[in-house]
Amino acid sequence: MALSPNAKTMIRMWLKTMVFALMCAVVWGIYIGLERGFNVYLINRLFATMAVFLIMCSLSLASLVYFTKKFTKLLGYRMYLGVGGFFFGLSHALLSLFFYIVIEAESPAYFFEQQWNVFGIMIPNQLAFLFGVLSLIVFGFMAFISMKRFILKLGGLLWRELLRKFGFFALTTVLIHFFIKDFNKWVDPDSWGRGLPPSNLLLFVLGLFVLLLRIALSISLSRKKV
Repeated sequence: MALSPNAKTMIRMWLKTMVFALMCAVVWGIYIGLERGFNVYLINRLFATMAVFLIMCSLSLASLVYFTKKFTKLLGYRMYLGVGGFFFGLSHALLSLFFYIVIEAESPAYFFEQQWNVFGIMIPNQLAFLFGVLSLIVFGFMAFISMKRFILKLGGLLWRELLRKFGFFALTTVLIHFFIKDFNKWVDPDSWGRGLPPSNLLLFVLGLFVLLLRIALSISLSRKKV
């Protein structure tokens, strides 16, 4: 049976997204390996990194197009990048649960009783874990309503507005998750592997940039409505 033009377009866009994700995964994987070591935890760190990176790419495209008048051809990839990021995040969550519950991981990052020192305040690992779970639930909801039938039911305007607001919230919770678990390492350059900035610090900075872009976009659009 011949595929419809829409199906062919969707397959082509998924393939291009997967190629892009694969190239990014190779780059991030090498960086994380050099920075943290090529060990059993690398793949889980890579899953988390790819999840956040792809979702940030998805969330930033509308703002970049609005302010630069470029990247217009990439707008159609927002859903593919976002859904791809969600599945990386789901893989990270499942593998993390395996390290938390099934085996006795040696890394403190997988100890529920671990306490993280943030500006002298001891924050329990359970809180960081909950922020991670919350972000995954929200991203899952965003992936769920990105199915064609829900887009048609909600209408394009409401659908985009929901993605914009929930995306902003979910990315914020991810950054808090990173901040709690990695702040101590960020402020101690002596602990950086091979002198490389931690991958989560790079993602945190990029995430703040994406949030600022979205705030600027919202302000600009609200002014136009007045």
